[in-house]
Amino acid sequence: MFNPTRIVHEWLMVISVMQMHLNIQRLHRNTRTLFATRGMPLALGEFILRRGLMGSGPYIATSGGYHVGFAPWLSFSEYWSYRGGDFGDEPSNGISRWLRDLLRHWPIETTSVAVDVGANIGIFTLEFAGLGFRQVHAFEPVPETCRRLQRNVDRNRVSERVRVNCTALAERDGWLCIDYDPRSPATSYVSPRGERVPCQTLDTYASVNQLAHVDLLKLDVEGWEVRVLRGARQLLADGRIDLILVEWAPDLLERAGSSGGELWSVLTRHGYCLWRVCRHGLLPIARLQDLAGVKWGNLVASRGLLGFLGGNDRLAEPGQRAVNQCG
Repeated sequence: MFNPTRIVHEWLMVISVMQMHLNIQRLHRNTRTLFATRGMPLALGEFILRRGLMGSGPYIATSGGYHVGFAPWLSFSEYWSYRGGDFGDEPSNGISRWLRDLLRHWPIETTSVAVDVGANIGIFTLEFAGLGFRQVHAFEPVPETCRRLQRNVDRNRVSERVRVNCTALAERDGWLCIDYDPRSPATSYVSPRGERVPCQTLDTYASVNQLAHVDLLKLDVEGWEVRVLRGARQLLADGRIDLILVEWAPDLLERAGSSGGELWSVLTRHGYCLWRVCRHGLLPIARLQDLAGVKWGNLVASRGLLGFLGGNDRLAEPGQRAVNQCG
């Protein structure tokens, strides 16, 4: 006799078994990754211990004795990515050792200004504050992430030098939508389906807040980098931005309606020379073709010289000639 309830029950049982099998496969894969990745087992143990005993942390140290982690980590994966977990040439979200070395040699004046676009929870923001920048302007448009950023800033007692802006930067003033995944806030991106947030241009912000000069601009906005630079056309044209740290991710740029070629064009057109941040140093990029096949990385854009590094061999990977000026 036909029994639809029993058929549905059997199908649910099959689905349940399949889901359990997938979970076992995922557990096996994650376990292999855990023990195959240098430093990860120890980091996981520390993460579990501190969360269990203290309810927060563990903390990631930045320059100046500041720490990130006062706003609880969403998961071990988030903590590991900021801690400096090795996912290729450099950490996926955190500051690589080489990039930190570069920043520590930057000639910071008592009036130096840093702008952190795509600040997330503040690891670069606090690094800039710890390096001695007089003003740090951080932009994080996702409200929940911005609250975590503000908590890290407040607990480190740098609110007098760090201004947190819960807004996006774009090529024009107005509004845009951010697609936000609460499980992975660092991958939030501009999308018509997302949450509506205010936006403005960097030119507008600089004018309103009387920023005559930006010494360091960091951009990590999931493919929105070109749009932010378009909104800084006056600052760029006037030569009022010295050094730019920018994420290179051609697929994300294309998703945002731009391209790697357009990012290259905007920077070189305004007189910037480019280097790629690699495991052993800075690799000079003379042509766009030098980035062919590079799916993800970080670039340093500077006007002419990186003289503050002294032109030594730290400017190149082993086997590469050190270059510190435009050819």
